Amino acid sequence: MSRSSHPFYSLALVMTGWLTTPNAASASPSSSLAEAWAAAELHAQLALSPMVLSPTMDTPYPLLTEREAAAQQYLNATLQMNEWNLAGTVEQQLREHHAPQYTYTLNQWHYDRMLSPQIGITLGKKVMTWGVGFAFKPLDLIQQEDLRDVNPLPAEGVYVAALDHYSDTTALSLIGSLFAEPPLNSQHREPSLTLRWYQLRDDDDLYAIARYSSPRTLEFGAGFTHVIDDSWSVYGAALYQHHQQRLINQLTSSDTLFATDDPMQASKLGAGEKLLSGVQWSDGVGLTLVAEAWWNSEAYRKADWQRLTDLTQRQRALGGTVPAQLINGNTAWSSQAFLAENLLQQNLFLHLGYDDQHRLTPYAELQISPQDRSGLATAAITWQNDAHRLTLGARHVVGPTQAIYRQMPIKQLVWAQWCWSIL
Repeated sequence: MSRSSHPFYSLALVMTGWLTTPNAASASPSSSLAEAWAAAELHAQLALSPMVLSPTMDTPYPLLTEREAAAQQYLNATLQMNEWNLAGTVEQQLREHHAPQYTYTLNQWHYDRMLSPQIGITLGKKVMTWGVGFAFKPLDLIQQEDLRDVNPLPAEGVYVAALDHYSDTTALSLIGSLFAEPPLNSQHREPSLTLRWYQLRDDDDLYAIARYSSPRTLEFGAGFTHVIDDSWSVYGAALYQHHQQRLINQLTSSDTLFATDDPMQASKLGAGEKLLSGVQWSDGVGLTLVAEAWWNSEAYRKADWQRLTDLTQRQRALGGTVPAQLINGNTAWSSQAFLAENLLQQNLFLHLGYDDQHRLTPYAELQISPQDRSGLATAAITWQNDAHRLTLGARHVVGPTQAIYRQMPIKQLVWAQWCWSIL
């Protein structure tokens, strides 16, 4: 599971400032700056999020040996002043039997400006999530957001230089980008050039994207959302990638059994595709149902998992003759495979939620792979008013004992989150 799926107590402080300045021609620089700060709108949120993880006892990847709790505090601040935007996070992670860890992240810093009513530019580091999909977004090529998190931290943006053209119904963007950190299925930051197109046409949202990057070379795709009536909508997306890549343990094709450096390397594959179809239904008074199916040829195949599991079992069979630190280190490296975008190529997803428009918002989700009938089941309920939000939830792996999801080091996650809007 990702960093936000660890058990933890989370203390979050989110401050958002929206500052505006008057026309520079009507005031001196000092008075303009003073008026800008005087017009600031600040928002702060305090959150406490305990979590508990339960280990999978019969997995070849036993990262945990007993139920474990931890704590995660983070401070996130966001500032907007005219065309300038800044967001940063200070994070502390605490886990039982582990030393505290601290992370300092500049999530966003970017300059947005409209050069004319139709032309805009963006320079800096910005969150660039895009495309259609609820649990999987094939067209989200720039941000590559991890949609599996149940309690995500503030997103970290991508370094971009973008030129945008807008009309009443269309947006066209040319974006040069560079990842701040490599995506989960890569060890490369992948500098890229992307052309994105969006259009609102009657009851349809239309999307198209083309991207050139190294090592993936050319990617292009399209998507849509079609509103049938007040209750029903359908959507879909398709992406072609000239070169896909998969994080593979190099020891699975070697005579060497142990590594002293991380053996999980991004292996270049041939051409492939990602396909998504979905439907959403609402009863108009709060009940919502979402169903999705997708294919991801870049995800692991069952044969890939079998080779990795065989390697890990051979390594662990040498316990007592090989230093435990070497065995545990190699097991931890191999377990990075569970951080992949999808664990298997075929996936189904179902979301059922309810919003009573007053206080309560419960939901239940099931993501499962038909290839081995395993997946994740999640349920949560949120209560909120103007100043507070409380969420209680649980996630559990499901499926046959030897199935892929059942081999995840963590079989159950229970969490709660309390958020207090201070300002």
